[in-house]
Amino acid sequence: MITNRKVSEWIVQIGKSSISLGLWKQIKSLPSQIQGLSSLTALHLHANKISSVPTELSHLTRLTKLDLSRNLFKNLPPSLFETLTQLKKLNLKENKLNNLPKTIGNLFSLDELNLFGNSLSKIPQEIGNLVKLTILDLSENSLTLVPPSLGKLENLTSLSLRKNKSLAVIPSTFSELSNLVIVDLSENKVANIPEGICKWTSLETLKLGSNMLTTLPDELSQLTNLTELNVEVINFITFQKEKQTFESSVDDWESPTPQRIRCII
Repeated sequence: MITNRKVSEWIVQIGKSSISLGLWKQIKSLPSQIQGLSSLTALHLHANKISSVPTELSHLTRLTKLDLSRNLFKNLPPSLFETLTQLKKLNLKENKLNNLPKTIGNLFSLDELNLFGNSLSKIPQEIGNLVKLTILDLSENSLTLVPPSLGKLENLTSLSLRKNKSLAVIPSTFSELSNLVIVDLSENKVANIPEGICKWTSLETLKLGSNMLTTLPDELSQLTNLTELNVEVINFITFQKEKQTFESSVDDWESPTPQRIRCII
């Protein structure tokens, strides 16, 4: 049995720049002594039973990697992100998060943010401050809306909003994300794709399956780097009608490289 006391003893003895306590599945909390690891740059605590994130983590100002995935916490202390300005990779997937503090907008160096498999119903506008972000995973949450400020993330190459189910509207500002390579909007209630997606000139993979789409935008024909388009329909009742509509849309495209596209319907 790994006790808080044992973890404390180890922390006092080590002075490494990286600590991994992941996959132990027994750690329920972290001792306050962890704030003394001032040289720490990477901390891995995935797959434990941590239900509360200690504010002391905010003292680890040299952290560039923080993995808190597959734990049990529902909230994050706002102070956590006030000082972690060197953080580049943050993994919070598969917890029970129902909100994010606005202070997440202070993570100006962040390039990867994984929020997969939580219970988030909204994302703070401040996420638009993370202008160095290249990978953002918001899939399998409870989002009904996403903030227009996401359109400011001009370095984003991978965006997943898959399986939010109640998400129906994609902000028009998304058209400004010109460096996107992979976009997954599948398993939502999206009925329309934003105008201006022709600016996604780097896009290679686009997943739109299991939405409320009845047609595809003409602008898709301008995405000459697109190699995979998934508009798979799972609902068998509407499958035939929608499949026919999609096939007609594809046939009408005047793409210069149609043979390169793998279209799944």
